[in-house]
Amino acid sequence: MLMRLVNSDNRLFQTFVNRIQFRVFDHPSRLDARLYAWSRFDYNHCDVRRLFHKAKELCVQFDKNVNTCSGAAFERIIAAYRRVSNLPRDRSSPDLLVDLVQAIMTHRQELDDTQNAIDARHDLPVYHRVHRLLDLLGAHIDELRTQSEESLHAIADLALRFDLTFAPIVGRILIGLAKNRTELNAVLVHLQEFLGDSYAQRLISKLGVQLGKTDRFCSFVEQLSGEEKLDLVEWFVREQHQESFVFDLLTKKVFLQANADRERCQLLLRQLRQSRHLDVRQKALKYTVAWNEDDGPINDGDDEMDVSSDSDIS
Repeated sequence: MLMRLVNSDNRLFQTFVNRIQFRVFDHPSRLDARLYAWSRFDYNHCDVRRLFHKAKELCVQFDKNVNTCSGAAFERIIAAYRRVSNLPRDRSSPDLLVDLVQAIMTHRQELDDTQNAIDARHDLPVYHRVHRLLDLLGAHIDELRTQSEESLHAIADLALRFDLTFAPIVGRILIGLAKNRTELNAVLVHLQEFLGDSYAQRLISKLGVQLGKTDRFCSFVEQLSGEEKLDLVEWFVREQHQESFVFDLLTKKVFLQANADRERCQLLLRQLRQSRHLDVRQKALKYTVAWNEDDGPINDGDDEMDVSSDSDIS
C-alpha cells in the first residue's frame, strides 16, 4: 500500500505523510510504532517546519519512551534540515535546529534537581541528548557545512556555554567547518578562551592527532598539496606556537611525501626538539624518519620509535 502511494501522485503521498505519518508520532500505546515512524518518516514530502516542532515537543520530554525515540528523531531532523535551511525565513525568527538544542538545554537544572538522584542511579538525560545531537552533527558536517555554517557555529557556542565537557566534540565540529588557516587557528584560540590552558593544550593535542590521522577530519587541509601542508605546519609552529596541533600532520602526512623538502623538514624538526611544550619536545626527540637517498622520506610503519638519536635527520 505504501509503495503504491510513493509511486502515485505526489500530492496524494504528501497528504498521506502529513495526515497519517504525523499521527503515528503520538500513538498512545505502541512505542514500536512511534519509533518506526521516526525512523522511516519521509521528510521529503512533509511540512518540514511542522516536523521540527514535533521533534521539539518530543525532545523536551524526559521519560523512558522518549529516550528510545529521540535518537531516531535526531536522525530525521538532521536529514530534513538541509531542506529547511533552503526555505525562506524571517531572519528575526530563531533557526529551527538552534532552537531545538536550546530548548533541550533549558531543562538541565529542572531535571538535575528532581531526577538525578544518586541513590536511584539516574543519569542526566539532557546531557546525553545534547551529546547525541552533537555527535550526529559532527558525522554530517560535510553535508551541512555549505548551508548551515552559521547555525553550526551557534550550536557549538551554545554547547560550550552549556557544559565545557563538550569541548572535544565542539572542537571537531568547528575544525570541520574551517575554510582556511586563519579560521583553523581561530578554533584553537576560541577553545583556549573557554578552557584552562592545561586542559586546552591536551585537547588541542588530541585534535592534532585526528588531523594527522584522517583527511576527512578537515576538508580544507585535505585539499592542500604536500608543499601547502608544509607551509601550514610552519605557520602554526613559527607564528602561532601551536606545535602540538600540527605535529602529527607533519610526521604522518608531510614527511612521508615523496617530494618533501628535506631542508625545511630538518629545520622544523630541529625547532620542535626545542619546543616549550614538553610533550611535543619528547615526541620530536623520539621521532625517526628513514630518508631515502634520492626520493625523500620512507616510513617503515613505526612513526615514533624509541631511539636515542636519528642521525639521518640531524
